[in-house]
Amino acid sequence: MKFAFCWKILHTVVHIHNCIYMKKRMIALGSLIMFSILFSSTLTLAATYTWTQQIGSSQRDWYAVASSDDGSRLAAVDLTNVVYTSSDGGVTWQGSTPAGATRAFYTIASSNDGSKLAAGAYGDYIYTSTDGGKTWTQQTASGQHYWSDITSSANGDKLAAVATRDGLGDYVYTSTDGGKTWKQQTSAGQRRWASITSSSNGQKLAAVSGNFGLPNNYVYTSSDGGKTWTQQTASGQHYWSDITSSANGDKLAAVDQTSNIIYTSNDGGVTWTSVMVPQNTNNFQAITSSSNGDKLTAISTNAYIYTSSDGGKTWTQQTMSWSRLSEQLFRVDKWSVCRG
Repeated sequence: MKFAFCWKILHTVVHIHNCIYMKKRMIALGSLIMFSILFSSTLTLAATYTWTQQIGSSQRDWYAVASSDDGSRLAAVDLTNVVYTSSDGGVTWQGSTPAGATRAFYTIASSNDGSKLAAGAYGDYIYTSTDGGKTWTQQTASGQHYWSDITSSANGDKLAAVATRDGLGDYVYTSTDGGKTWKQQTSAGQRRWASITSSSNGQKLAAVSGNFGLPNNYVYTSSDGGKTWTQQTASGQHYWSDITSSANGDKLAAVDQTSNIIYTSNDGGVTWTSVMVPQNTNNFQAITSSSNGDKLTAISTNAYIYTSSDGGKTWTQQTMSWSRLSEQLFRVDKWSVCRG
């Protein structure tokens, strides 16, 4: 698929009720939207980073958010069985409870135009919408799992989701018809999967698990939409928390939630380079990428954002009042939605 733009979504939730904060910035071939929980109405991260407190979102335990490629249509979940959507870039929000949903939603993804949404509930099914969240379908073919992450192709037809479970864990699941039917992809193994990312056409996937202390905790990649998987031993075994991809799936970046090291690959996960970020004395929790993979943004448990404009070779700590936050960072998720 030939693409023009790619959005990466980075969203942060802390252990308190707060409003959504939004920042939009055009970068390279794509755009970056980041959501965070802060205290002041407008903050400057750097000369080009301005945040707006979207009080229309109300104060909730926000856990995940997804966006259309132009940033106008947003969807977010807050550890309840309600999905919230906005059609004006986050100024106003509407909440709806999909029929049959009784468990908390943990993850959500969007197509490039924001019309197709897919959300995974913890210990429940995956739910999909084709009208921007107005109505929802309970996709019982997905099975009930403890969904931890979901990713979408640009057109919303190809979905890939990972689940986690105590003990042996769970599998990667894929759909090629917008969530109507699902396949359990066993070749990647049964693990406590933490994150999955996709190329814009949905063919190249990369997933990581948080199997702390368990064997074969590598990065796993697929070039055929999840049918077969390769254990990328060059990545090393780590307690992975997040992984991100460029739009073509060649450039990957991942973080280990027990260190201040960021891992990058320029060949789809075959070889890896590790860079220690000395300014960060805490652990990285999440990472996201521009469409071409050159610009990366990572977030740490010290509540600072770190940025790179050279594909992860060097990093800059974006200092601001975040260090005054006493609340602990809870989780950061991401989705990639590209426009063809």
